[in-house]
Amino acid sequence: MSHADNALLLDVQNLQVGFETPRGFKPVVRGFDLQLRRGQTLAIVGESGSGKTVATRALLGLAGDDAVIQADVLRFDGRSLLGAGARDLRALRGAQIGYVLQDALVSLDPLRPVGREIAEALLAHARPGVPRTAAHTATRTVELLAEVGVPQPEVRRHQYPGELSGGLRQRALIATALAQSPPLIIADEPTTALDVLVQAQVLQVLEQLIRGGTSLILISHDLSVVARLADHILVMKNGQVLESGPAVQVLGRPQHPYTRALIKAIPGADTRGQRLSDLPAPAIAAAPATALTPDSGEPPVLLEAVALNKAFKAPDGQPLHALRQVSLQLRRGEVLGIVGASGSGKSTVARVLLGLTPVDSGQVLFHGRQWLNGDAREQRRVRGKIAMVYQDPYSSFDPRWTVARILRDVLALHGDGQPVQRSDVIRLLRTVGLDALHADAYPLQLSGGQRQRVAIARALAVKPEVLILDEAVSALDVSIQAQILDLLADLRTRLNLSILFISHDLGVIHHIADRVLVMHNGEIVEGGSAHSVFTTPRHPYTRALLAALPRLEPRQLAA
Repeated sequence: MSHADNALLLDVQNLQVGFETPRGFKPVVRGFDLQLRRGQTLAIVGESGSGKTVATRALLGLAGDDAVIQADVLRFDGRSLLGAGARDLRALRGAQIGYVLQDALVSLDPLRPVGREIAEALLAHARPGVPRTAAHTATRTVELLAEVGVPQPEVRRHQYPGELSGGLRQRALIATALAQSPPLIIADEPTTALDVLVQAQVLQVLEQLIRGGTSLILISHDLSVVARLADHILVMKNGQVLESGPAVQVLGRPQHPYTRALIKAIPGADTRGQRLSDLPAPAIAAAPATALTPDSGEPPVLLEAVALNKAFKAPDGQPLHALRQVSLQLRRGEVLGIVGASGSGKSTVARVLLGLTPVDSGQVLFHGRQWLNGDAREQRRVRGKIAMVYQDPYSSFDPRWTVARILRDVLALHGDGQPVQRSDVIRLLRTVGLDALHADAYPLQLSGGQRQRVAIARALAVKPEVLILDEAVSALDVSIQAQILDLLADLRTRLNLSILFISHDLGVIHHIADRVLVMHNGEIVEGGSAHSVFTTPRHPYTRALLAALPRLEPRQLAA
C-alpha cells in the first residue's frame, strides 16, 4: 500500500529476550530485527513457542518482571525506548500503541459492561484539551463501537462480555485498543478460534484501520489471514527470524525450508489424500478383520441421529432452539464433517450423540439400536464405543497427574479387570506418535500438539468404533495442526475408525472429510460429498461461508 508518510515508525535491532529460571537463564528471542513504517502492515508468523508474542510484548514492557531484555536499537517514532521505565511504557501503551489480545472473553472484565472498558481506556490517556466529562466519554464510546462495526452501539455499550458473541467481543476489544487513536496496533492472533464469518467481520475492521493509515503488527499462525492483510512478513522459529520480506515474496517464493513447510501444511482441497507434515506415520496395529467393511458394498451405518430437537431456555424465558429436526448418519470407516458458525448447534449435536445432553425429541441409534433410553448397563457399553476429543485438552486433564496416570486411569476403568501395565501405556502413546519419555510428563510440560495427542490416546484407550472431535485442531498452529490431521488419517485407515469431525475451519474439513453437513441456526441446511458441497454449494448460507474464507494470496496480487 502506498502512503504519503512512510517514515520509519518502529525500529528494532538485535532484540534479545530471556528469562531467569531455577535452572538458569533461558533465551527465548535472539537477534530479532523489525522495521515498520507508517501505514504498513507487518505479520509475524511461526508455530507456538517460536517467540512471536514474547518479542512484541517485550517492546511494550509486558514480557514479565523476570524478563531480561536487551537490544542494540529500540526506537518508536524517533524516540529510544532503551532504558524506558515502567511509567514511560504505561504512557506509551494505549496512547501510542494499542494491543489486541487473542481471547476477548478473558481480556475483557466479565463483571462490567464493555462500554466501561472503553471509557477507562479513554480516561487513562486523555489528551490535553479533550473533555473528561461522562457525556463526552459516553459519546466517544458509542463512536468507537460504531467504527469497529458493532451494531446498535448505544445498546451494546451497556452489555457485559458474556452477553456478546465472540465476534462482538473481539470488536469491542479492538475499540478499546483504538480509544486514543494510536498510530500502531499490535494484534496477537485476533481471529484464532473464530468461525469464518466472524473472522471475516474482524478482518474487515482491521482492513478499515489499515486504509485509514494505522500501522499494524499482526501475530498469526493463519497464513491465509496474513496473506489478506500483510505487506511484509517475518517468519520465526525457536526465537529467531528465519525469513523476512514482502508478502508476495515470502508466500509466493519462500526461500527457507521451514517457510515452505508452513505453506505445505495448510489444509484444503488440494491436499486431500496427502500428508501435511514430514513426520513419519506412527506404528499402529491394524483393526481386526471382523471390524473391516463387509463385502456387501456400502459400509454399514454405525451411528445415526433421527429428527433431533433440543431447546434451551434463554435469559428472557423464551425457548432457544439449538437443534431442529437434525438427522445424520455416520458409516463405518468414514469421516463426516460438520461445519457452521458459532452457535449453529454443532457442539450440541456432539453432546447429544454422546448422551451428555438429553433431547426434547428424536432418536440416537448405534448399530441400529436406540441406546440413549436403554438400561444403564447398555448405555455404559455403548458410551465406551463412542469417544470424544475436545478443543482444549489441558482443561480436561488433571494437571497434578502424569500422562501415565491419565491413561492408566482410563485403561483400568474400561479394562477387563487385569492390572494395567506400564507397557500398555507406552503402547498407547506410540499409537499417537509419542514415546515412553512422555509418560512421566505432566500436561503443563507438554506442547499443545503433544497434549492433543495424549487426548487422542485417552480417547483410543476405550477402543472406540466412533471418534468425535469437537474443534480439536482449531487452537493449534498450522504445523502442529498438520501433524494431528496426519495422525487422524493414519488412525482412520489402520483402525477403520468412524470419525465425526466438527470444525469451523472449512479448509480442514475439505482436507479430511468424505461427507459434509452444514449447520445454521440449529438446522442442517446442506449436506453431501465434500467435493460437491465445497465446489457447487446450493444453500445461500454455505455460499456465504465459502465467500468469507480467506485465500492464500497476498493482497498485493489480489488487488
